Amino acid sequence: MSDKRFIKLPEVQKKTSLSRAAIYKRIARNAFPAQAKLGTTSVWLESEIDEWMQAVLDGRVKLEPGEKKERGPARTGALERGQPLGA
Repeated sequence: MSDKRFIKLPEVQKKTSLSRAAIYKRIARNAFPAQAKLGTTSVWLESEIDEWMQAVLDGRVKLEPGEKKERGPARTGALERGQPLGA
C-alpha cells in the first residue's frame, strides 16, 4: 500500500511557512505544486509538497524578489547584545 496522503491548505502553510496568497501566486506561476479538488475541498499531495521543500533546500527553487529568508541568527545576536528587537 502507498504512503501517499492528502493535506489541506492550513497544513501546507504550516509545512512551508508560506502564506495562503504566496502559495496561490506560486501555483499560478507553476512554481509550486497545484492543488487537487476532493469534492469542494482543495488538497495537496504531501509528497509533492515535501519534494518542493527539498528543491528549495537544494537551491533549485529560488526566492522571488522581495521575499526574505528567515532572519533567526541576526535577531539572536541583537538579543545577546541587550538590544530590543527591531533596533
